[in-house]
Amino acid sequence: MIWKIIAGRLLCQAISPDWEEMVTSLGSTNKSRPDIILVRLNFQCALYMIWSERNSRRHGKAWVTVEELTRSIGKMVLVVNLHKMLACKNNTGQLRSNMIT
Repeated sequence: MIWKIIAGRLLCQAISPDWEEMVTSLGSTNKSRPDIILVRLNFQCALYMIWSERNSRRHGKAWVTVEELTRSIGKMVLVVNLHKMLACKNNTGQLRSNMIT
């Protein structure tokens, strides 16, 4: 459900709940390079946050709602993108044109 919300916002299309189809689509190259990177980054962040929530629940910590989890994933993606942008600045302080690698 969380991936469906995140990917639905990102791709503006219906997402298949089938794991094999989803993994195949993440490996495809029929989208532009920045789109592929953004989708994969969202998937990695979602996977990390869901696994972290699962571990928290197993160890008796407070549960996080789906809304809070999707918000946290969005914030994580923004931070990672900001970090990439800042790391790609050249000596003049301008962003390089190939900042997404």
